[in-house]
Amino acid sequence: MDGKVGSVATNIPFKVVAFSDQKFQPFIHIYNFPSLTKKAKLRGNAHLDYTLLEFNYSGIYLASFSEIPEHEVTLWDWKKNVILCRRSQPGLSVGQMTFNPKNWRQLCLSNTNYISVWNIERFNKDHYFKPKSVNLPTEDGTFIKEHVGLFSQGLKDPSYGPILPFSAVAGLVGTEAETFKPKDHFRPLLHPVVHCWNSTNELYVCCEEGHILLINGESLLDGILYSINIKENKYTIKDHINLQTSVKNIVFSPDYTQILLQTENGSVFSYIFDEKPKLETILDASGGKIQAIDFVTFGNEYCMSITVLGEFYIWMTEDGYLISRLCLYTEVSGMACCPSAFSVAVGTTAGYVLFLDISNIKSPRVVHKILLTRSSIQHVHFDQHGAFLIVGTSDKHIFLLSSKASEAFKIIGFTVVSGTILQITTVYNWETNMIQVMVLAESSENKKSKIEMFTLTDKVDERGKLKNELFARTLYEIDHPLSSAVLDFSCEKIFGFCSHVPYICIYGIPHKDSKNIVLKPEIKIPSKHYGTGMLYLSYHGQWLASIAKDGILTIRDSSNMEPFARIQCHSFQGNGIQSMIFSLDGQSILVNGQEDGALVCLKWKETKEFSQKKKILKEGIKILSRTIQYMMEENEKVPEISQLKQKEFSLDVEEMQKLFDEGEEEIKKETQMENLAKKYLCHLLKEECWHSMNVKGRSLKSFHSLLEVKNFPMKTRSPEELRELETVLQLRKTENTGYKVWF
Repeated sequence: MDGKVGSVATNIPFKVVAFSDQKFQPFIHIYNFPSLTKKAKLRGNAHLDYTLLEFNYSGIYLASFSEIPEHEVTLWDWKKNVILCRRSQPGLSVGQMTFNPKNWRQLCLSNTNYISVWNIERFNKDHYFKPKSVNLPTEDGTFIKEHVGLFSQGLKDPSYGPILPFSAVAGLVGTEAETFKPKDHFRPLLHPVVHCWNSTNELYVCCEEGHILLINGESLLDGILYSINIKENKYTIKDHINLQTSVKNIVFSPDYTQILLQTENGSVFSYIFDEKPKLETILDASGGKIQAIDFVTFGNEYCMSITVLGEFYIWMTEDGYLISRLCLYTEVSGMACCPSAFSVAVGTTAGYVLFLDISNIKSPRVVHKILLTRSSIQHVHFDQHGAFLIVGTSDKHIFLLSSKASEAFKIIGFTVVSGTILQITTVYNWETNMIQVMVLAESSENKKSKIEMFTLTDKVDERGKLKNELFARTLYEIDHPLSSAVLDFSCEKIFGFCSHVPYICIYGIPHKDSKNIVLKPEIKIPSKHYGTGMLYLSYHGQWLASIAKDGILTIRDSSNMEPFARIQCHSFQGNGIQSMIFSLDGQSILVNGQEDGALVCLKWKETKEFSQKKKILKEGIKILSRTIQYMMEENEKVPEISQLKQKEFSLDVEEMQKLFDEGEEEIKKETQMENLAKKYLCHLLKEECWHSMNVKGRSLKSFHSLLEVKNFPMKTRSPEELRELETVLQLRKTENTGYKVWF
């Protein structure tokens, strides 16, 4: 290229850079980066210069703006070197131009005096720009109403009739009458400086006066489908349909009697051409972002999700096939599935708890509804046994409900905690049949975390409040904030995710007679996450999962906190992971994103053979590494003449191979002898504990609990034992005969 470089635009995901010449009739050059391979050379209608260039998020489309003399916005499919559409708007001056990252069919243009969103509409293969200006507020934050019509004020005086507009009072006609405003009606508007899109189709606009405006981009979408009659070079609009969102695709039926419409958010509509045209909804995907997830009880074949707007779905975990859908027509804040029944509890922001029956997964239905409070329900949680439903609200109340449909999910009682509820966890003790509840709360005074622990009970006072003296309530404080905390199954320690520092801490729970209510971290482990996160414990209590805004799921061994699985499930740009859930058997994990609306189902595919040996080897290697590190540190402290060389701390590979060769045969012999000894021991155990038994030992175990029923194994009696038994029985018969004769 010749001359100077004008405007420049880059696209990181597609790794391309575009720039324009600064000369008469300039070109737009597009190169790969960093290889700087030429991809395209575009020639438009610009005569002097391109003042702005912008790629869409995927890098497929390029928008350009040339100011003087065209004042033209152009949309390119730069790979095909094709102009999709362009529009000239005389007098238009643009300081910033950006694509909506979630919808490339929206382009925002702004300068210090105005801001507008240009919607890109499509007719077959033709594209069109349709700009919509945004009404800017005044400096005091109010909007100026624009009156239309002959009597533009829209007001009537009861005595004199309609009030005339100011232009009519001034005697103006024509164009001047339409644009006339009195001098004292002019108020200065805000002046936009810079704008940006967020991930929910909204615009943030920073103004010169210090204001920040939030503009809903979806409200500026037309979503109108036009039915057009074309005759030669003329066309007339016969009818139109307003779908309230942009149309992505149109397909005609083979007989051209109806069309299918697919919108940007995934909804599908059918439009039938008739004397009375009819629009039918086939698939409504307007439910909003996913609010909560869970597995359907008794397996991991099906999972469920619910959106903020109350769209309840049941999915096949194997392939993501949609089984059923139910619209609750309410704003939802939480959901949980009962571990012991096919019932689902849904909490709403209006204070209701809805109970769904999912025994027929193809037809879920609402079976019960309870109003708990006028505040929002934030947490819905079943205990592991499925006996109680625990509900946390935004006004610091915790309600206890029965999970049994036979009892109509009755309300047992409530209690009040000391702060805003962040998380509720439960541990069921199978030996004592007691349920321990832990509540993580945030203090509104000093942002410190509080942990309240109590044992569930059904004893309440006359107001329905749970009696503190009956459920052993204990309050602990932590002098730093936590975003999440879970209780281990032994009820001896707490795992906490710190809010302000990237650490996962372990806190020991003091004895009941201890007066120390401030918990100090005993172990601090780097979380290896970015941003605040959440912790979850598997149903068997052996795995601790952590999620955060970086979109990474990490699973650790809860006994030693060593991570053994780590996977990127969602993007950091979408604020990472919102929540996750383990299946009852631990073989499946369900994860949903914060803003991307995606569900991810993970399954274990690794072999468990030699897992214990691998664990022992890893522990040994770590101990050896720490020992060598300690020796090297000690070596640096001694005088230089006494120091060992660095290579002496490394393993001698040749010597190691020699020892391996010498000991290989000996190890084989030892292994053979050990196997032979084990086989002999196995033979003795079988003879003693199985073959010699007349009644074999057996037991019946449950799948989801520790309950077990055993019989009593008995050995075959020897002849001596049988003779002794016969003698005792004969003596007993003689005694019974003597008693009968006496009486």
